[in-house]
Amino acid sequence: MAQSPSFDGVVQGLALPDADGEAETRVPPTAQPYLARTIRHLSDLLFLPQGRLSRDAVRLIDDVLGRLIPYASLDLRCRLAQRFAGLAHPPRNIARALLHDRIEVAAILLTSPARFNEVDLVHVVSHGSSEHGRLIAVREDLTSAVAQRLAMARSREFSLALLRNHSADFGRPEFELIIRHALDCEEIWDALLDRPELPNDLALHLFWVFDGARRFRLLKRCMADLSLIDELMTDEALTTVAQIDPLVSDAIRPLQKIKPFSTTEAARLKTLALADSPKDLIDFLEERLALSRDFLVRVVQDVEGEAFGILAKACALPRDQFVLLLDVLFPKRAAKEERERGAGLFFDTLSWDHADSVVRTWDLGIRTAELDDRSDEAGGL
Repeated sequence: MAQSPSFDGVVQGLALPDADGEAETRVPPTAQPYLARTIRHLSDLLFLPQGRLSRDAVRLIDDVLGRLIPYASLDLRCRLAQRFAGLAHPPRNIARALLHDRIEVAAILLTSPARFNEVDLVHVVSHGSSEHGRLIAVREDLTSAVAQRLAMARSREFSLALLRNHSADFGRPEFELIIRHALDCEEIWDALLDRPELPNDLALHLFWVFDGARRFRLLKRCMADLSLIDELMTDEALTTVAQIDPLVSDAIRPLQKIKPFSTTEAARLKTLALADSPKDLIDFLEERLALSRDFLVRVVQDVEGEAFGILAKACALPRDQFVLLLDVLFPKRAAKEERERGAGLFFDTLSWDHADSVVRTWDLGIRTAELDDRSDEAGGL
Protein backbone atom coordinates (compact mmCIF):
# COMPACT_ATOMS: atom_id res chain seq x y z
CA MET A 1 0.00 0.00 0.00
CA ALA A 2 1.46 3.36 -1.04
CA GLN A 3 2.39 5.66 1.83
CA SER A 4 0.66 9.03 1.96
CA PRO A 5 3.06 11.93 1.53
CA SER A 6 3.81 13.90 4.68
CA PHE A 7 2.55 17.46 5.13
CA ASP A 8 6.15 18.78 5.16
CA GLY A 9 6.86 16.91 1.96
CA VAL A 10 3.88 18.47 0.20
CA VAL A 11 4.68 21.99 1.34
CA GLN A 12 8.39 21.78 0.51
CA GLY A 13 7.55 20.75 -3.03
CA LEU A 14 5.40 23.81 -3.67
CA ALA A 15 6.67 27.02 -5.23
CA LEU A 16 4.66 30.22 -5.23
CA PRO A 17 2.19 29.73 -8.11
CA ASP A 18 1.50 31.93 -11.07
CA ALA A 19 -1.86 33.67 -10.98
CA ASP A 20 -3.37 31.35 -13.57
CA GLY A 21 -5.52 29.12 -11.39
CA GLU A 22 -3.77 26.02 -12.70
CA ALA A 23 -1.28 25.36 -9.89
CA GLU A 24 -3.37 22.32 -8.88
CA THR A 25 -1.98 20.42 -11.88
CA ARG A 26 1.50 20.57 -10.33
CA VAL A 27 0.41 18.57 -7.27
CA PRO A 28 0.62 14.75 -7.52
CA PRO A 29 -2.88 13.17 -7.55
CA THR A 30 -2.00 11.13 -4.46
CA ALA A 31 -1.27 14.35 -2.54
CA GLN A 32 -4.54 16.13 -3.39
CA PRO A 33 -6.75 14.43 -0.75
CA TYR A 34 -4.18 15.12 1.97
CA LEU A 35 -3.78 18.72 0.81
CA ALA A 36 -7.56 19.20 0.77
CA ARG A 37 -7.92 17.90 4.35
CA THR A 38 -5.11 20.16 5.53
CA ILE A 39 -6.70 23.23 3.92
CA ARG A 40 -10.14 22.44 5.32
CA HIS A 41 -8.84 21.88 8.85
CA LEU A 42 -6.77 25.08 8.82
CA SER A 43 -9.74 27.03 7.44
CA ASP A 44 -11.95 25.71 10.24
CA LEU A 45 -9.56 27.21 12.78
CA LEU A 46 -10.17 30.69 11.37
CA PHE A 47 -13.90 30.34 12.09
CA LEU A 48 -13.51 29.51 15.77
CA PRO A 49 -15.15 31.95 18.21
CA GLN A 50 -13.22 35.19 18.58
CA GLY A 51 -10.40 34.97 21.10
CA ARG A 52 -9.71 31.26 20.66
CA LEU A 53 -6.70 31.97 18.44
CA SER A 54 -3.97 34.54 19.02
CA ARG A 55 -3.28 37.15 16.34
CA ASP A 56 0.03 35.48 15.60
CA ALA A 57 -1.72 32.16 15.03
CA VAL A 58 -4.24 33.76 12.70
CA ARG A 59 -1.45 35.41 10.70
CA LEU A 60 0.44 32.11 10.46
CA ILE A 61 -2.63 30.20 9.24
CA ASP A 62 -3.42 32.97 6.77
CA ASP A 63 0.11 32.81 5.39
CA VAL A 64 0.10 29.02 5.06
CA LEU A 65 -3.34 28.90 3.42
CA GLY A 66 -2.40 31.73 1.08
CA ARG A 67 0.39 29.51 -0.21
CA LEU A 68 -1.58 26.25 -0.29
CA ILE A 69 -4.94 27.35 -1.75
CA PRO A 70 -3.72 27.84 -5.35
CA TYR A 71 -2.72 24.15 -5.43
CA ALA A 72 -6.13 22.88 -4.30
CA SER A 73 -8.73 21.57 -6.72
CA LEU A 74 -11.03 24.04 -8.47
CA ASP A 75 -14.05 22.70 -6.59
CA LEU A 76 -12.37 23.25 -3.21
CA ARG A 77 -11.20 26.74 -4.17
CA CYS A 78 -14.77 27.69 -5.11
CA ARG A 79 -16.08 26.38 -1.77
CA LEU A 80 -13.39 28.28 0.10
CA ALA A 81 -14.28 31.46 -1.80
CA GLN A 82 -17.93 31.05 -0.82
CA ARG A 83 -16.97 30.53 2.80
CA PHE A 84 -14.62 33.50 3.11
CA ALA A 85 -16.95 35.76 1.10
CA GLY A 86 -19.18 35.74 4.16
CA LEU A 87 -16.56 37.59 6.22
CA ALA A 88 -16.47 41.38 6.30
CA HIS A 89 -12.67 41.33 6.02
CA PRO A 90 -11.28 37.99 4.79
CA PRO A 91 -7.67 37.26 5.82
CA ARG A 92 -5.46 39.08 3.36
CA ASN A 93 -3.26 36.25 2.04
CA ILE A 94 -6.26 33.95 1.57
CA ALA A 95 -8.19 36.71 -0.17
CA ARG A 96 -5.21 37.52 -2.39
CA ALA A 97 -4.89 33.89 -3.51
CA LEU A 98 -8.60 33.64 -4.33
CA LEU A 99 -8.84 37.06 -6.00
CA HIS A 100 -6.00 36.14 -8.38
CA ASP A 101 -7.63 32.82 -9.21
CA ARG A 102 -9.69 31.94 -12.26
CA ILE A 103 -12.74 34.13 -12.70
CA GLU A 104 -15.20 31.47 -11.49
CA VAL A 105 -13.37 31.55 -8.13
CA ALA A 106 -12.54 35.25 -7.95
CA ALA A 107 -16.07 36.30 -8.94
CA ILE A 108 -17.49 34.77 -5.77
CA LEU A 109 -15.43 37.20 -3.68
CA LEU A 110 -15.65 40.19 -6.03
CA THR A 111 -19.45 40.10 -6.09
CA SER A 112 -19.68 39.83 -2.29
CA PRO A 113 -19.81 42.75 0.19
CA ALA A 114 -16.50 41.63 1.71
CA ARG A 115 -13.79 44.33 1.84
CA PHE A 116 -10.31 43.83 0.39
CA ASN A 117 -6.99 45.64 0.54
CA GLU A 118 -6.86 48.23 -2.27
CA VAL A 119 -3.26 47.27 -3.12
CA ASP A 120 -4.43 43.72 -3.84
CA LEU A 121 -7.31 44.96 -5.99
CA VAL A 122 -4.93 47.19 -7.97
CA HIS A 123 -2.71 44.15 -8.56
CA VAL A 124 -5.69 42.09 -9.74
CA VAL A 125 -6.66 44.84 -12.19
CA SER A 126 -3.09 44.90 -13.52
CA HIS A 127 -2.61 41.16 -13.86
CA GLY A 128 -6.08 39.62 -13.97
CA SER A 129 -8.48 39.15 -16.85
CA SER A 130 -10.81 41.80 -18.26
CA GLU A 131 -13.66 40.09 -16.38
CA HIS A 132 -11.74 40.51 -13.12
CA GLY A 133 -11.39 44.21 -13.88
CA ARG A 134 -15.05 44.64 -14.83
CA LEU A 135 -16.24 43.08 -11.57
CA ILE A 136 -13.90 45.30 -9.57
CA ALA A 137 -15.11 48.40 -11.45
CA VAL A 138 -18.70 47.87 -10.27
CA ARG A 139 -17.89 47.36 -6.59
CA GLU A 140 -19.52 49.86 -4.26
CA ASP A 141 -16.40 50.23 -2.09
CA LEU A 142 -14.14 51.20 -4.99
CA THR A 143 -11.38 53.55 -3.82
CA SER A 144 -9.70 56.30 -5.82
CA ALA A 145 -6.46 54.29 -6.18
CA VAL A 146 -8.29 51.31 -7.69
CA ALA A 147 -10.42 53.55 -9.91
CA GLN A 148 -7.27 55.25 -11.25
CA ARG A 149 -5.70 51.89 -12.13
CA LEU A 150 -8.86 50.85 -13.95
CA ALA A 151 -8.90 54.14 -15.86
CA MET A 152 -5.25 53.72 -16.79
CA ALA A 153 -6.06 50.42 -18.48
CA ARG A 154 -7.61 52.40 -21.38
CA SER A 155 -10.44 49.90 -21.56
CA ARG A 156 -13.83 51.15 -22.76
CA GLU A 157 -15.50 48.41 -20.74
CA PHE A 158 -13.69 49.48 -17.55
CA SER A 159 -14.36 53.17 -18.21
CA LEU A 160 -18.08 52.62 -18.74
CA ALA A 161 -18.35 50.45 -15.63
CA LEU A 162 -16.51 53.10 -13.60
CA LEU A 163 -18.65 55.98 -14.84
CA ARG A 164 -21.86 54.07 -14.17
CA ASN A 165 -20.73 53.16 -10.65
CA HIS A 166 -21.98 56.17 -8.69
CA SER A 167 -20.85 54.65 -5.40
CA ALA A 168 -17.18 54.66 -6.38
CA ASP A 169 -14.66 57.15 -5.01
CA PHE A 170 -14.20 58.96 -8.31
CA GLY A 171 -12.19 62.16 -8.72
CA ARG A 172 -10.48 64.43 -11.18
CA PRO A 173 -7.55 62.07 -12.04
CA GLU A 174 -9.97 59.36 -13.12
CA PHE A 175 -11.96 61.80 -15.26
CA GLU A 176 -8.77 63.08 -16.91
CA LEU A 177 -7.61 59.55 -17.79
CA ILE A 178 -10.97 58.53 -19.25
CA ILE A 179 -11.38 61.74 -21.26
CA ARG A 180 -7.86 61.41 -22.64
CA HIS A 181 -8.32 57.87 -23.91
CA ALA A 182 -12.01 57.57 -24.79
CA LEU A 183 -12.93 60.57 -26.90
CA ASP A 184 -14.33 58.45 -29.74
CA CYS A 185 -16.91 56.47 -27.75
CA GLU A 186 -20.42 57.92 -27.60
CA GLU A 187 -21.45 55.64 -24.72
CA ILE A 188 -18.63 57.10 -22.64
CA TRP A 189 -19.64 60.64 -23.64
CA ASP A 190 -23.15 60.09 -22.26
CA ALA A 191 -21.83 58.40 -19.13
CA LEU A 192 -19.50 61.37 -18.50
CA LEU A 193 -22.39 63.81 -18.84
CA ASP A 194 -24.34 61.76 -16.28
CA ARG A 195 -21.62 62.34 -13.63
CA PRO A 196 -22.60 65.54 -11.75
CA GLU A 197 -19.13 65.82 -10.20
CA LEU A 198 -17.36 66.05 -13.57
CA PRO A 199 -15.31 69.28 -13.26
CA ASN A 200 -16.52 72.09 -15.51
CA ASP A 201 -13.16 72.71 -17.17
CA LEU A 202 -12.80 69.02 -18.07
CA ALA A 203 -16.40 68.82 -19.26
CA LEU A 204 -15.82 71.72 -21.66
CA HIS A 205 -12.95 69.83 -23.30
CA LEU A 206 -15.60 67.45 -24.58
CA PHE A 207 -17.40 70.23 -26.45
CA TRP A 208 -15.05 69.88 -29.42
CA VAL A 209 -15.92 66.21 -30.04
CA PHE A 210 -19.63 66.33 -29.16
CA ASP A 211 -22.47 66.70 -31.64
CA GLY A 212 -24.98 69.56 -31.35
CA ALA A 213 -27.43 67.86 -28.97
CA ARG A 214 -24.70 66.78 -26.58
CA ARG A 215 -23.06 70.21 -26.77
CA PHE A 216 -26.26 71.85 -25.60
CA ARG A 217 -26.72 69.28 -22.84
CA LEU A 218 -23.11 69.85 -21.79
CA LEU A 219 -23.60 73.59 -21.36
CA LYS A 220 -26.88 73.13 -19.50
CA ARG A 221 -25.23 70.89 -16.88
CA CYS A 222 -21.97 72.81 -16.86
CA MET A 223 -23.06 76.08 -15.27
CA ALA A 224 -19.52 77.33 -14.70
CA ASP A 225 -19.23 79.42 -11.58
CA LEU A 226 -16.24 81.77 -11.52
CA SER A 227 -17.58 84.08 -8.82
CA LEU A 228 -14.68 83.24 -6.52
CA ILE A 229 -12.16 84.06 -9.24
CA ASP A 230 -14.01 87.29 -9.97
CA GLU A 231 -13.66 88.30 -6.32
CA LEU A 232 -9.93 87.63 -6.44
CA MET A 233 -9.29 89.40 -9.74
CA THR A 234 -8.57 92.80 -8.19
CA ASP A 235 -5.59 94.90 -9.29
CA GLU A 236 -4.05 94.48 -5.85
CA ALA A 237 -4.33 90.71 -5.99
CA LEU A 238 -2.88 90.56 -9.51
CA THR A 239 0.05 92.76 -8.48
CA THR A 240 0.79 90.50 -5.53
CA VAL A 241 0.66 87.37 -7.68
CA ALA A 242 2.91 88.98 -10.31
CA GLN A 243 5.53 89.67 -7.64
CA ILE A 244 5.43 86.06 -6.51
CA ASP A 245 5.48 84.39 -9.91
CA PRO A 246 5.03 86.06 -13.34
CA LEU A 247 4.05 82.75 -14.95
CA VAL A 248 1.04 82.40 -12.69
CA SER A 249 0.14 86.06 -13.16
CA ASP A 250 0.16 85.65 -16.95
CA ALA A 251 -2.06 82.60 -16.65
CA ILE A 252 -4.77 84.12 -14.45
CA ARG A 253 -4.89 87.74 -15.70
CA PRO A 254 -7.14 86.90 -18.72
CA LEU A 255 -9.74 85.36 -16.40
CA GLN A 256 -11.31 88.75 -15.77
CA LYS A 257 -14.77 89.14 -17.23
CA ILE A 258 -14.96 89.88 -20.95
CA LYS A 259 -15.92 93.46 -21.68
CA PRO A 260 -18.71 93.77 -24.29
CA PHE A 261 -17.60 94.91 -27.75
CA SER A 262 -18.14 98.54 -28.63
CA THR A 263 -19.81 99.48 -31.93
CA THR A 264 -16.39 100.30 -33.38
CA GLU A 265 -14.91 96.99 -32.29
CA ALA A 266 -17.86 95.04 -33.67
CA ALA A 267 -17.41 96.84 -37.01
CA ARG A 268 -13.71 95.97 -36.98
CA LEU A 269 -14.56 92.32 -36.35
CA LYS A 270 -16.96 92.34 -39.32
CA THR A 271 -14.31 93.92 -41.60
CA LEU A 272 -11.73 91.29 -40.69
CA ALA A 273 -14.24 88.47 -41.21
CA LEU A 274 -15.21 89.79 -44.65
CA ALA A 275 -11.52 90.10 -45.58
CA ASP A 276 -11.28 86.31 -45.24
CA SER A 277 -8.09 86.54 -43.18
CA PRO A 278 -8.40 84.10 -40.26
CA LYS A 279 -4.97 85.07 -38.91
CA ASP A 280 -5.81 88.78 -38.69
CA LEU A 281 -9.17 87.94 -37.17
CA ILE A 282 -7.59 85.73 -34.51
CA ASP A 283 -4.88 88.35 -33.84
CA PHE A 284 -7.59 90.95 -33.19
CA LEU A 285 -9.61 88.65 -30.91
CA GLU A 286 -6.51 87.55 -29.01
CA GLU A 287 -5.46 91.13 -28.32
CA ARG A 288 -8.97 92.38 -27.54
CA LEU A 289 -10.14 89.47 -25.37
CA ALA A 290 -6.81 88.30 -23.86
CA LEU A 291 -7.87 84.72 -24.55
CA SER A 292 -5.64 81.82 -25.48
CA ARG A 293 -4.79 81.70 -29.18
CA ASP A 294 -5.24 77.95 -29.13
CA PHE A 295 -8.79 78.42 -27.88
CA LEU A 296 -9.60 81.07 -30.50
CA VAL A 297 -8.25 78.88 -33.30
CA ARG A 298 -10.55 76.10 -32.15
CA VAL A 299 -13.51 78.46 -32.14
CA VAL A 300 -12.86 79.64 -35.71
CA GLN A 301 -12.28 76.08 -36.94
CA ASP A 302 -15.28 74.54 -35.18
CA VAL A 303 -17.39 72.86 -37.87
CA GLU A 304 -20.89 74.13 -37.02
CA GLY A 305 -20.02 77.53 -35.56
CA GLU A 306 -21.58 76.67 -32.20
CA ALA A 307 -18.45 77.62 -30.24
CA PHE A 308 -18.50 80.97 -32.06
CA GLY A 309 -22.10 81.40 -30.94
CA ILE A 310 -21.00 81.11 -27.32
CA LEU A 311 -18.05 83.48 -27.80
CA ALA A 312 -20.25 86.03 -29.61
CA LYS A 313 -22.73 85.98 -26.74
CA ALA A 314 -19.88 86.48 -24.24
CA CYS A 315 -18.79 89.52 -26.27
CA ALA A 316 -22.39 90.84 -26.21
CA LEU A 317 -22.58 91.14 -30.00
CA PRO A 318 -25.99 92.11 -31.41
CA ARG A 319 -27.84 89.15 -32.89
CA ASP A 320 -27.97 90.54 -36.43
CA GLN A 321 -24.21 91.04 -36.41
CA PHE A 322 -23.69 87.56 -34.99
CA VAL A 323 -25.76 86.03 -37.84
CA LEU A 324 -23.81 88.03 -40.42
CA LEU A 325 -20.47 86.91 -38.99
CA LEU A 326 -21.73 83.34 -38.81
CA ASP A 327 -22.52 83.39 -42.54
CA VAL A 328 -19.15 84.92 -43.37
CA LEU A 329 -16.97 82.71 -41.16
CA PHE A 330 -18.74 79.39 -41.73
CA PRO A 331 -20.22 79.57 -45.25
CA LYS A 332 -19.31 76.10 -46.51
CA ARG A 333 -19.43 74.03 -43.36
CA ALA A 334 -23.18 73.70 -43.00
CA ALA A 335 -26.39 74.89 -44.59
CA LYS A 336 -27.57 78.31 -43.41
CA GLU A 337 -30.63 76.84 -41.69
CA GLU A 338 -28.50 74.26 -39.86
CA ARG A 339 -26.04 76.91 -38.73
CA GLU A 340 -28.75 79.10 -37.29
CA ARG A 341 -30.45 76.15 -35.61
CA GLY A 342 -27.17 75.03 -34.02
CA ALA A 343 -25.04 78.09 -33.31
CA GLY A 344 -28.11 80.30 -32.99
CA LEU A 345 -29.54 78.02 -30.31
CA PHE A 346 -26.50 78.60 -28.11
CA PHE A 347 -26.47 82.33 -28.79
CA ASP A 348 -30.19 82.73 -28.01
CA THR A 349 -30.34 80.39 -25.01
CA LEU A 350 -27.26 81.28 -22.97
CA SER A 351 -27.24 84.35 -20.80
CA TRP A 352 -24.29 86.72 -21.13
CA ASP A 353 -22.98 85.71 -17.68
CA HIS A 354 -23.21 82.02 -18.52
CA ALA A 355 -21.50 82.41 -21.90
CA ASP A 356 -18.80 84.56 -20.31
CA SER A 357 -18.16 81.96 -17.60
CA VAL A 358 -18.04 79.14 -20.13
CA VAL A 359 -15.49 80.96 -22.30
CA ARG A 360 -13.27 81.84 -19.35
CA THR A 361 -13.46 78.30 -17.95
CA TRP A 362 -12.45 76.96 -21.37
CA ASP A 363 -9.54 79.36 -21.47
CA LEU A 364 -8.52 78.49 -17.93
CA GLY A 365 -8.10 74.82 -18.86
CA ILE A 366 -5.98 75.65 -21.90
CA ARG A 367 -3.83 78.17 -20.05
CA THR A 368 -3.28 75.77 -17.17
CA ALA A 369 -1.86 73.23 -19.62
CA GLU A 370 0.34 75.94 -21.17
CA LEU A 371 1.51 76.98 -17.70
CA ASP A 372 2.51 73.40 -16.92
CA ASP A 373 4.54 73.22 -20.15
CA ARG A 374 6.28 76.53 -19.46
CA SER A 375 6.99 75.49 -15.89
CA ASP A 376 8.61 72.25 -17.12
CA GLU A 377 10.80 74.23 -19.49
CA ALA A 378 11.78 76.60 -16.68
CA GLY A 379 12.63 73.74 -14.36
CA GLY A 380 9.40 73.69 -12.36
CA LEU A 381 7.59 76.24 -10.26
